[in-house]
Amino acid sequence: MQQQPLLQLIAIGMILGIGLLTGLAFNPSLAPARQSQGPSIVRVSSFQSGGLGLTREAWEARYGAPLETMLGVTIYTGGLSVIYRNDKIWSITQVWETERTFDEARAMAKALLPADSTLVEMYTTSIGQRVDRSQSETLQYDFSGFGLGNEPGEHIVVYLHRPDTLNVTGFEISVGNNP
Repeated sequence: MQQQPLLQLIAIGMILGIGLLTGLAFNPSLAPARQSQGPSIVRVSSFQSGGLGLTREAWEARYGAPLETMLGVTIYTGGLSVIYRNDKIWSITQVWETERTFDEARAMAKALLPADSTLVEMYTTSIGQRVDRSQSETLQYDFSGFGLGNEPGEHIVVYLHRPDTLNVTGFEISVGNNP
């Protein structure tokens, strides 16, 4: 079945992403230095997002039932996988079999962010990953209890690519500020 290699690729991508997040949570010196501007949380009744921050019910109404769940990662069709915290989307990974340009990947990632997401900075990590760090005032919860040291509403997109090309093979969106 052709879906099996894609599911394995998604699972590997999520495990690598979780490993990077965990490693940086325990060794913040690997992340670029930045100064906090102390954003405030604005509570609103209608949260709008293409994915990040949605409830499981809202996500599955848009993208359908999951194919399977492995090691806390819920895998959906189309190369999408999600990690939930408190029944809300904490992380989304998109993996493609065919590479995309950076602009294409960025547009696809933006469609999965909260509607009021604002780009704060773009940078490249010491290992060559391109990262967009953004802020959303309507991202109505704070995942700081998971040890990532993020400001409420802060989120990132890490673009995945092979070392020999700048074309993108996928991306990971997550709450927090450590790639």
